[in-house]
This record gives sequence, C-alpha cells and structure tokens, in this order.
Amino acid sequence: MTETTAQKNTHTELYELGYHLVSTLSEGDVPTETTKIRGLLEGAGAVVLTEELPKKLDLAYTISKRIGNAKERFDTSFFGFMTFEATGDVADAVRKAVDASDTILRSLIVKTVPESEKRAQPPRRTPRPEAKRTEGEATSTDAPAEEKMSKEEMDQEIEKLVV
Repeated sequence: MTETTAQKNTHTELYELGYHLVSTLSEGDVPTETTKIRGLLEGAGAVVLTEELPKKLDLAYTISKRIGNAKERFDTSFFGFMTFEATGDVADAVRKAVDASDTILRSLIVKTVPESEKRAQPPRRTPRPEAKRTEGEATSTDAPAEEKMSKEEMDQEIEKLVV
C-alpha cells in the first residue's frame, strides 16, 4: 500500500453530498428517503454533520434516468444536501451506493471546508479600482495581465475537488 493510499484510508476530510430525488416520490416519502440516505452514509462509516431537507424545484433541463427496465424523464426533483466527515475510501463507497439508488436522480460529492474557514479566507480575486479618466485620455496598458490557467491545470483543480 502506498503512502497516498494509506492517507486516504485514515485521514478524514469534510465532504458535501448534493442530491436530487426523483419527483415521483410523494411529499410524505421525501423524509423517509432522506433518512435512508443518512443511514447509507452512517452505515459506510461517515459522520453526518449537517443536512438540508430536500425541497421540490423545477429543473433547468429534463433529466433521464433508467429505473428498472424503463427510461423515465424528470422536469422537477427534490433537492437536498448533507455535509459529512469521512475518509476517502468511505466517500468512494458512498458515491457508489448513491449512484446505485433508484430514488436518487442525480448527485455530486465534493470536498469542502468548514464554514468558519470559508469566511476567514481572503477572496481569490479583488476587483480593480476604477480609474477616473478625462475625456480623450488613453487607458494604461501597463496593468499586469491576469494569470490564465491552461485547460489541463483547470481539469486538475476540478479533479482535486470532485470525488
């Protein structure tokens, strides 16, 4: 086992699971399904820290899902999320279990940081101050150019966040 694999097995991180439940569920079944998802997380070894009960919303586009032998289309769903603490292996197991569920239309698990740390971090970009110009005055081209990420660098950064 490599050091990276060993760290993944023992080091816990904070994750957020965002999910859409199928709209064929009744309003009364949504809390039951949420409890099942929480049980799935806890059964895998995760510690659920916060959760937002799903609320019905219109989707921006139609999403298809194969349920049994039929392909169903959904224009609405119940969206909710949970934050949990787990090792990388547990997060992988949770992802596989969530993907196998017939009641979860779509989901995403991302690494996150505690709210207290989010507020403490300075913003990544600061807006440039607007310089007052007089009519006919040329703009300065001496301003430093913004750093641009290559597509590969951007993909690597995204991969670090997505489980």
